[in-house]
Amino acid sequence: MKSLKNRLKFHKKYEGKKYGRLTVIGVYGFNKYGAIGTFSCECGNIKEIQLTSVTGGDTTSCGCYFSERLAKRNRRYEDVNLIKTKEYLTWNYAKSRCKRGMYKKKGIKMCESWLNSFEAFYEDMGDAPSKKTFHRKNR
Repeated sequence: MKSLKNRLKFHKKYEGKKYGRLTVIGVYGFNKYGAIGTFSCECGNIKEIQLTSVTGGDTTSCGCYFSERLAKRNRRYEDVNLIKTKEYLTWNYAKSRCKRGMYKKKGIKMCESWLNSFEAFYEDMGDAPSKKTFHRKNR
């Protein structure tokens, strides 16, 4: 078995290399799973991560990428009360009807812009009138 000094020397070849958003600062030790490295992330964070996790592509950031994706997804519907509105419920229900069941069997589809965006649906339809429902033409 290689000495610790030789093992660390072997892992020096990773220093300065970039994997996703992470740059290897150095390899400082080992645990039962392998080498542990110190990484600098593009966002400025410094993190200690299993080297094989980074070089194998399982870890690509310090966690900032996941946080950014989550924030972006949540930003689509910033107002939590939006999902309780009649307009949003109508859009969501119409979308689900077109994706399965009798509507799907008959080939009835929702236009792409509406399917991918509540905002596009709302821009076209506006506020829902009271005591009215939303249906396709030629029922």
